[in-house]
Amino acid sequence: MMSSKNSSNWVRKRILEELYDFYNIVIERCWLDRAILLKYLNVSEELLDSNILYLEEKKLVDLRRDHDSVFQNAVITAYGIDVIERKDKYEHEFPFLNIDIQEKKGDV
Repeated sequence: MMSSKNSSNWVRKRILEELYDFYNIVIERCWLDRAILLKYLNVSEELLDSNILYLEEKKLVDLRRDHDSVFQNAVITAYGIDVIERKDKYEHEFPFLNIDIQEKKGDV
């Protein structure tokens, strides 16, 4: 299943993948800054916020909050890592795992 960059499914999968990649690079529970996540995903704040709140509700990410925004930093949870590493086990619970993310660069 393909998904457009502005769909919630695309954003949810990309958030988890970015947080997972960051976790593996840093090799500890380290929080990724909101501004960096926005830059990596290149989506609107509203689209990021609504989908990261969904992922938090599902216990896939933890958020640190401040008074000015929905969240300041995010980190993938142990459950989120399990979901990414064993997608086949969780694809019924989280259908967004099934989408293919294709980014086209340059002239098409």
